[in-house]
Amino acid sequence: AAAIVLVEQPCCSAMFIGANTRTEVAEALGVPAVALDYVSLLENKCCKQRGCSFPSADRNYGKCVRHGRSWFPRKVKGDGSDSKHCRGHFLLGSKFQREYQGIIVPSCCCTDKTCEGIGYSHEGMMRIPSDDGKDAGEFLGALPGMTQQRKKQILADRSKFFVAPWHFHPKHR
Repeated sequence: AAAIVLVEQPCCSAMFIGANTRTEVAEALGVPAVALDYVSLLENKCCKQRGCSFPSADRNYGKCVRHGRSWFPRKVKGDGSDSKHCRGHFLLGSKFQREYQGIIVPSCCCTDKTCEGIGYSHEGMMRIPSDDGKDAGEFLGALPGMTQQRKKQILADRSKFFVAPWHFHPKHR
């Protein structure tokens, strides 16, 4: 009797049949093409989704790019709800992500949606002035969307908060 050999195929390999370009791969995944710049596949580590043998992606909770979408920041999740961790969702490049070249930086303390979309600054974050005078209040007042409640929270422990440099003209940084 002849032996039957089973060849294991990735559970979703059919979705990539005919995808020959970057744009077609992105369309098959349902992501913007620029999001592919953020993928870093892990060698020798398969997706933890049962039956999937695709490699898992870094920062994707052990899943491949098909079974998880944490490998790039996005404003809206697949189910249409707002994403909790979306800083950098404008996808302006890896230097605007939390980790860049092995360095992790804090986020800006403002509540501006444009700043959230830009992401993180690896060009130097600014500290809140440490004096007890009005300088710190004026500094924070210059930031978009800064409420009195948020100002109080920041001024109570200003050493924990930073401001992205793009909020200020280059000659004022």
